[in-house]
Amino acid sequence: MPLDVKTKNFWKIRKGRYLKAETKNYVPKIMALAIIGKNLSKFGFNEVNFEHALDFEEIMVPANTDLYKVGTLLGEDFKTIKKYNPEIIRWQTPPTGEQYALRVPVGKKQIWDDVKATMDVSANNYKQYSLKGYASLYNVGRKFKVPVKVLAQLNNIPGRKKLFPKTVVLLPFRNDHTQRSDRMYADLYEKPRKSVRRRRAYQKWIKRGKRSGQNISNPSQFYTVKRGDTLWNIARKTGVNINTIIRSNYKLVKRRMILPGDKLAIR
Repeated sequence: MPLDVKTKNFWKIRKGRYLKAETKNYVPKIMALAIIGKNLSKFGFNEVNFEHALDFEEIMVPANTDLYKVGTLLGEDFKTIKKYNPEIIRWQTPPTGEQYALRVPVGKKQIWDDVKATMDVSANNYKQYSLKGYASLYNVGRKFKVPVKVLAQLNNIPGRKKLFPKTVVLLPFRNDHTQRSDRMYADLYEKPRKSVRRRRAYQKWIKRGKRSGQNISNPSQFYTVKRGDTLWNIARKTGVNINTIIRSNYKLVKRRMILPGDKLAIR
């Protein structure tokens, strides 16, 4: 169905292939929340006890500040500091940048100003791993099931750089934490959704095809994609190497997966 590019009707735009799934679903979710918020009793939320917003003060702390140490200085536990700063995923403020505005209970700012010079609050209590032989952060990441980009940022070392034996690598876990059981590290071990894994695998195929496939510069034969087709089964049907199909149709396949009706150059 052709799309009127001048329309301002979201529901008409949503029918096309121009918006990503996240965008298509964003507006309906917001509308659903608004409807529920205005009709709480109809949706079974008539007995909700809304909590009052937290009163807080802000203190400025350096990048990569240990929240446990801040709590110790302020006479508060880690859970309280996290409660006031739920956007912080782990036990320290973001490792990059200059300063971070940390929220603390009312009355604690003056305490911070008085005692902040008495303790180094930097997050340096990381677990450490000493290499047994030659390796890279890629190998360490596989061993501890930690994304190599996390290790590279933490250690300021390229992920594929060859490292010597006994090189000490910092891991993103606090020394007194058990990384597998502590919820703050759960995202490091959660598998991405099937759609994400499928997209990643697809992109690997596309990069490989662009690199090693032959380009058909003046195609004389095309294949029209049918429902259920994939690049792999099109290659089997036509007898054309999948990398050649990718390279010859790169402008199309690099943007998205093939759809019924697409025409692919095959010879």
